Amino acid sequence: KDRIVENSPYKVEFSLFSSLMADKNFTDNYELYVLSMGYIDKAPDQVQEVENLKKLGVHVVSPGQIIHNGEEYYDHLQKSWIIREWFLQNEIDIMVGCVNGYDIMNFLFTCRVAPKQIYWSHGDFQYDVEGIDKRISHFCRENPYEYEKFDVQILDEFHKPDEEKYKAEAKKIRKRWTEDVILLGSIGRLVKLDNDEYIQTVAKILEENPNTIYLACGTGNEESIKQKLVKYNIPKERFLFEGFVNAHVYGYIIDVYLNTFPESSGESANEFLKKGEDKFIVSMEE
Repeated sequence: KDRIVENSPYKVEFSLFSSLMADKNFTDNYELYVLSMGYIDKAPDQVQEVENLKKLGVHVVSPGQIIHNGEEYYDHLQKSWIIREWFLQNEIDIMVGCVNGYDIMNFLFTCRVAPKQIYWSHGDFQYDVEGIDKRISHFCRENPYEYEKFDVQILDEFHKPDEEKYKAEAKKIRKRWTEDVILLGSIGRLVKLDNDEYIQTVAKILEENPNTIYLACGTGNEESIKQKLVKYNIPKERFLFEGFVNAHVYGYIIDVYLNTFPESSGESANEFLKKGEDKFIVSMEE
């Protein structure tokens, strides 16, 4: 992994590991290691998430950390060699790369650090470097490669943590609007909204339903999206940028989740549906 933090991929992986480590047939035949490549320039590993993995019986390692010396910038090639050496010394049989497009991950696949090397896609189905023997994912979309799909049951602790606390927070925020307003929205990286087809569709929905407001929950691409709002005559007071939010709070605030396209929302959409029977996702096409 690039780093160990409680993001959507972590929730999927932790849920899968919880199931595997409770399976005696698995633990009798495999040892499971989670290796953090330690991209501290993106975010440091979170202590609590590391400890949670260890409690499952998972070995957690980050051999490349020794070159950081507390500095944000470091020699990525040197770190790559250190991690490669760890794989060889420990005679790892199977490597599962859970990220893509990172220089260290590319290096490990290409240099072949294990007899069998698998790419686990968490969204990018176009990733391709030398050394990938198999591709897997817990969901699939149209792509030029052969992926083997498997199902993961996400733990309830990720879908509905501190339910009453977050409901109370959501109730306070919801008072910004009158009860007759229907709140549409999405949660996640704003790059998924940043295309003409999606914004044009949202514009049509808002025009035909004057009692609706769209909440864009996430960061990135805000200025580019604002240009499209002008292009499609969406009033700024009806398309609100909420920034980075607690998905468990806004899952109770948003009434109808407008799924993004052509790249759909990931685990945030599943979390939204778990917030109650009155929660709906609309998957749209142009």
